[in-house]
Formats: sequence, structure tokens, C-alpha cells
Amino acid sequence: MKTLIFLLCGALAVASASDCIASFKSYLNCIAASTGDSSKGKVLEQEFDDDFVTLVSRCFDSADNNGANTKCILSRANLDTDVFGPDGPLATCDKCREYAVEIRNRIFNAPENIRACFREKFSAAVVNDLQPCIRTELGDQTFNIPQLPDFDKSTKDFMELVLKGMSHRVMAYSRLGACKERYSSRAQVSSTCLDNAKGLYPKHCALSQTCKSSSVASDCTDKFTKTKKATCKCLDVKRDEWHQRLDKVHDAVFNSEHSSTVCASGVKAALGHWIQDFEDIFKTCMPQGQAADPNSKIPNLPLSKLIDAGCIQAVEAAADDSKQKQLNAGFRMVRYILDSLNDRVTNFCSVDCF
Repeated sequence: MKTLIFLLCGALAVASASDCIASFKSYLNCIAASTGDSSKGKVLEQEFDDDFVTLVSRCFDSADNNGANTKCILSRANLDTDVFGPDGPLATCDKCREYAVEIRNRIFNAPENIRACFREKFSAAVVNDLQPCIRTELGDQTFNIPQLPDFDKSTKDFMELVLKGMSHRVMAYSRLGACKERYSSRAQVSSTCLDNAKGLYPKHCALSQTCKSSSVASDCTDKFTKTKKATCKCLDVKRDEWHQRLDKVHDAVFNSEHSSTVCASGVKAALGHWIQDFEDIFKTCMPQGQAADPNSKIPNLPLSKLIDAGCIQAVEAAADDSKQKQLNAGFRMVRYILDSLNDRVTNFCSVDCF
């Protein structure tokens, strides 16, 4: 998780010239020394959540002001709602909640060696996906992102805090989305406000500044700044690309032919190389021959086969007027989770740390 925060917020920022690579690696190791430490990492994680809660208090009204509100409404009690429970964004879809809870448990309750493997392999996949964009932005086709340290290895000691931070974001984005459907002007005010994190995350900024000052050679400073800017721009590009992928997945499920075959081919086309990437990650990180949980709601299949099986159910639901609302709630939830994860990746891009 935080692996990508520092990759995507400027941690890349030193490197294509060979004499800057040592500075770049030193900077990354400096960051990882804090985020990878249990006590220091927890402090940073707490700030990541606390300051977002502060931002929500600025950007939402806490109660209905007799219809005279200028911002969307979200109380602190609602912000703290269990996003996977019956009062969360999946309130209208019982089956969606079952799937979501299982996915959450698989991720957060996995043994640490498996989660560490996933972090390493997923981070490498993200780097490979991001690198061509950064090269184009820099005008340097020789640019290479070096191997990254494990920034997130301490999260095993405060997983509940990580989950709480993600849940707060999902709930806020869910409420913003619902508000936009009814009150577009309020939603615009709240959305613009959420984009302004000025003055927040001082501990994150202090850590980055300290590591930059102690690690980045003076003759690498300009390259650091330019690469940070290029990285942040490419992260925006990739975020928008994932929104487009999700829209294409939605269109494939709701295809006019009501065909599971059309659905499966459309979903696979939308996800592209990520299908093979995820299959490779699972094959590498999951113990071979591990028996499937008999109570699992999700079949123990390769992702490509899981898409085939899922499309049969999804297309059936899409053709049923009474189930369409539930299915769309599931799609919205996926979008909110992606946006929440994107926050972790782009935290330094939204704050003027340097």
C-alpha cells in the first residue's frame, strides 16, 4: 500500500542519470526506514486517516440544514459506518456484501509472508505499467525505476487502522456519489474541497523533506523535481484509465445481447495485461496445492476462468430489472475502493511537500 504512496508521490524522482541512482536508492531506503518501522509507520498511518477525517469535516455538512445546505451531507457517525455492513454503500445488495467481506478478509487476514509477496509482486507490476508513461513525460526512454524496498512491512501491526482509513474514504466517496445524483452543485463544492489538502499530512511531508535533504545530491535535485511532477501526472492518467476500464467492464456485463460470452471477452479486453499479471502474482504467492475453503463464496479459479464463471451470473442479474440496482451498487463500490487505494498511492501528489 504505502509502497505505492512513495513510488507515486515523488519517490521515483531521482533517477535516470547514473550518478543520481545512489541518491534515489538512499532516499527510498530513508523513507522505508520510517514506514517499515512498526511505531513510526503507525504514526504515519494514523495521520493519513486523521487528516482525511479533518478534510471531510471541512468538505461536508454534518446535518441537513432544512434544505439550505451548500455542501453534501455526511455526519461523523455515518462516516464511521461499516462500509461492508448493511448500512454501507452495499446496503441494497446482500450478495455483494458477502463477496466484499470475503475479499476483505482474504486480504487483511492473510499470513504476513503471503501479503509481503503480494506487495512485492504487485508493486513490480505497477512499476512496469507506469514506467512507459513516465519515460514519455520525461522525454527519456532510458529511464528505469530501480527495485523498491518494502515500505509497508510494518502494517501487520496495525491492520485495523489501515482498514479504517480505507473505510472512511470509501464512505465519503459513496456519499459524494449519491449527492451528485441529486444535488450537483453541492457535490461540486464538496469535491473541489476534497481536492485541497493544503496544510494536512505534515508528518508525511516532514519525512519526505528530511529524506530528500539527507539523501538527494544537490546536482540531482532538478531531476528529482521533474520526475516527481511526471510521476504524479502519470498517476492521474492511470487513475482515469482504471475508471475507463471499469466502465468497459460495466458495458460488457450489460451487453445488449445478454451474452455471458460477450461479457467475458469484453471484461478480459478491458482488464488487458492485468489478468496475466494477477494470475502470475497469485501463482507465485499462494501456497501450491492449498485446499480451497469449502465455505468460500468465490471459486478458487484463475482470474480468466473466474471471469467466465462470474459473467454467467452477472449477465443474468443485468437482465433482471430487480437485480440491476444491486449490480450497479457493486460496480460503484469497486470504484470507491479503487479511489480509496488511489489516495494511498498519490498522497504526496495532493500535498505540496517540497
